[in-house]
Amino acid sequence: MQRHTHHLLTYYLPPAGSAAAAVLLAALGVVKTRSIPGAAALTILIPAAAAAGIFVVLLRSVKALSDAGVYLKGAGTLGAAAGVRGVVLDYERTVTTGRKRVLKVLSASAVGKKRYAAGEANDALLELAAAAAEKQADEETRACLRSAWGTAPDPQVLQGHNVLLGDAEMMRGSGIAIIPARETGEILYVSCDGAFSGYIVIGDPVRAEAQEAVQELRDAGVQEIALLAGEEQAGAEAFAQKQGLDEVLSVGSGAGNIREVLRDWRRRCGGGAAFVSCRDVLADGGREADVTFAMGRKGGGTRDAVRKADAVLRTGDLRGAGLTIAEGASAVGTIRKIGLICVIAELSVLILRFVGVI
Repeated sequence: MQRHTHHLLTYYLPPAGSAAAAVLLAALGVVKTRSIPGAAALTILIPAAAAAGIFVVLLRSVKALSDAGVYLKGAGTLGAAAGVRGVVLDYERTVTTGRKRVLKVLSASAVGKKRYAAGEANDALLELAAAAAEKQADEETRACLRSAWGTAPDPQVLQGHNVLLGDAEMMRGSGIAIIPARETGEILYVSCDGAFSGYIVIGDPVRAEAQEAVQELRDAGVQEIALLAGEEQAGAEAFAQKQGLDEVLSVGSGAGNIREVLRDWRRRCGGGAAFVSCRDVLADGGREADVTFAMGRKGGGTRDAVRKADAVLRTGDLRGAGLTIAEGASAVGTIRKIGLICVIAELSVLILRFVGVI
């Protein structure tokens, strides 16, 4: 709330300024306090009505976002969101689900064949890889393959065979010719008895609503959208190219240089900036953004990210960021109209007082 208090206060400047001017005019004798209707309308009724109208607008916007799964920690965030012209989306665990799984299985004999004809060969490759992973892979890879196979792999499939499971460098080092995979993600090549058997792609799937979320940001008037890529650089670049995003920002595995990267990006794009992440890097990178969004705990967000963010996408729906920016722009536009009406009404009452109507 403290970060955006100034945005909240500016909402009330027009009615507050009108009321202060009216009180000053009354104190100077320009407006006679004996003219109760004129003095009351000038000093109390119009500013009070404007302030009440602003409060209602803010309340309705906050409630509308809450109903859509977005929790704002302060109404001032709406004002900050209205000025956002650039958004950085954290690719890892934000644009993606944060839950690695098997994305593709392709046996060597299935290359060039249609899906229905390759199903049996692919299933055999997956079973072979799942069994080999129990001895040759880390726990995360074992869990992914075990989950894809649907049950504990039968070690009997390895009996009498020399099965290798690893990356392209490992296969080349063993003198095994492979068919290079074109997919993005962690590629596990499989060989059996010195012959290439196929490959399996493990990766973090992109969230189902990610494409719509990008469109929501564009519709909300965001001019620059960038992806913050860490270890999944290839996946981030593929997503950015597919969605027509403006830039991919590269950072190392640590969070030490995120602030510098975001600061340089903000300088290039100009205007207000927002950062959307579900990881602890939000605490560091958020200092370079006007508004920070965190995925809620249901969406994979960390406790630290939720605590440090200005707005929380409680259900983990990325579309909430664009919705917040659009709602902020709409609310601020309405509030400005209320402030303008308030000033015009005050001036009208003052003129009517001078001509003796009130």
